[in-house]
Amino acid sequence: SHLFCLLLRQAQRLQQEFLHIIFTLFYLYLIIISKSIHCKNQAVLSTSIPVCCLKDS
Repeated sequence: SHLFCLLLRQAQRLQQEFLHIIFTLFYLYLIIISKSIHCKNQAVLSTSIPVCCLKDS
């Protein structure tokens, strides 16, 4: 049973790391999406002041 407890603890640790990796990837994905939206808005509003630039500052 001792070995089982060790395996269980290892599995829990891996699960936490896995969730952390997923969260980080999701966060980066959101950043990339917002950046691409930002660029599209700048292209659309190239004649006027981009709305995204006002949000950033």
